[in-house]
Parts: sequence; C-alpha cells; structure tokens
Amino acid sequence: IIEDEKEIGIALVDLTTGEFKIEQNHKVKVLEALEVLNPAEILIPDSWSEEKIKYLKVFAPSSHFTNLESWKFDYDLAYKNLTEQLQVVSLDGFGCQNLTLGIIAAGAILTYLKETKKTVLSHLNKVSVLQDKEEMFLDANTIRNLELFPSFNNTHSISLFSVLNQTKTAMGGRLLKSWLAKPLLNLHKILERQTA
Repeated sequence: IIEDEKEIGIALVDLTTGEFKIEQNHKVKVLEALEVLNPAEILIPDSWSEEKIKYLKVFAPSSHFTNLESWKFDYDLAYKNLTEQLQVVSLDGFGCQNLTLGIIAAGAILTYLKETKKTVLSHLNKVSVLQDKEEMFLDANTIRNLELFPSFNNTHSISLFSVLNQTKTAMGGRLLKSWLAKPLLNLHKILERQTA
C-alpha cells in the first residue's frame, strides 16, 4: 500500500490462485475496500509514522503489517518489475497504465515475494484493476447489514455465503465469496453467471 496527499494505491496478490489486482482511488474508497478484503498481510514503507499505521489498522485489524525499505516503493523499479514479470513491454494492455500508485504497490509486492517466498511466480502472469466498472462496490457496513458472510466473531452464524456455499474446493469458495462481495451490474454477464 502506498499513498500521496489525495489517493492510495494498493495491489493484491493471492499466491494460490495467481490473482493479481491493482487499485488507485481516493483514500476513503480504498480504505473501505481494504476493510472488505481483510488481507492477511499488508506491506507498507518503513518511513510511515506510527499514527498512520494505527489509523490503517482500524480498517484492517487482523492484518499483519510488514515494513519494507522505502526505496522498494519506487515507480521506475516497480514498472520494470511488473513488465518483466508479465513479460510485456508496456502495461497499456492491462488497463492500469495510469494507476501510478497502484503500479508502485504492485512492484513492491513483486520485490517482496521474490525476496521472501523463493518460489516460482510464473503463475502471476496478468494483472487487472481491482474495481471493475461492471461490478457494484459494497462497503463493509453494507456487507455486514446484508449478512452476506459469517460475522468475524461467530464463524458459524447463518449468512448468504453459508447457505449458498456448496463448492468442492477452497478456490471455488473464494470465487463465490468474491462474486457475492462484488455483484455484477451488466445484465448479460448476470444472465451468463446464472446459467452457469
């Protein structure tokens, strides 16, 4: 995660599925998304103050925070890391070329993964924008009020997810959870999903 005066850039990686997403938006929007996503680990520059980290922890209370050297949040390094990882000359084809802060966050994640995981990252071969224009954004309060997922303090509570979840794999469960958290707006795609 990286920020400037008005916006925050984030990048998200799920190593099990190869999902790689980038987002850059106004601080409030990104922090709401962070609260919904509830990532296991958040990478932040080591130059961040304790106050800033405490504020961020309000939106991601169960996340582990890892400090990275500030130079790893450099745009040129990030762009180079991303284009090498995706084996492309430019990021134009991924729709994220104007998301400077998102690209910086994605590059920092790649640097961190190469240093710590010591595994092949070839399955991270595409990147997409987190908030698709054809998906509805639901904030954490809306998700909680609609009882889409079990509450954090009672994982056995009845929710829409617990009723619908007949998936056979963890990956299928994550996909269903993603679909429930981000309902489609495009009628054609909604009908395709219903048919499937």
